[in-house]
Amino acid sequence: MMKFVLTLAVVLLIQAGNSSAETWYVNAGGGITEVRGSDFNNANSYQLTAGYLMNRFLAVETSTLDLEEFELAKDRSISLQGAGQSLGIVGRIPVRRVVFKGDIGALLWRLRSEAFGRSTGDESGISPFLGLGIQINLPVGIRLGSSVRLYRDVSGKTLATSLATVGVEF
Repeated sequence: MMKFVLTLAVVLLIQAGNSSAETWYVNAGGGITEVRGSDFNNANSYQLTAGYLMNRFLAVETSTLDLEEFELAKDRSISLQGAGQSLGIVGRIPVRRVVFKGDIGALLWRLRSEAFGRSTGDESGISPFLGLGIQINLPVGIRLGSSVRLYRDVSGKTLATSLATVGVEF
């Protein structure tokens, strides 16, 4: 399934290069990320997204996600830091100035763990994600949004990211 999603996204991006540049957009956002089912505290997270709107109902996006330090709730000397890049397909339902969104894709992630100030290892992998969001399109191409994404099996854990975003369409 993940190979299919990635292949389709690449084909759509190639096709996008042959079209008008009037439907590209960028978003920047910040929020929190929670490591589900663990003793780690929530961490701040930041995301930068670039996307291509193929039509009113379908877009392709790529994002860079930065996760600040997660600390173990019981012992703050143990922590995780992470980052990743994602590629996904976004389904959209526009209703006047509001757009309801759902996305699916893959995250290429890296995690670094530390204990007592020393690195205890690096891990990396590819994990699937699902997301839901809402966006409000303001005049002159500015958009405000909010989204939630679930990243599965990131080093055996599920990450839940909640972001508020601001974007521009051009």
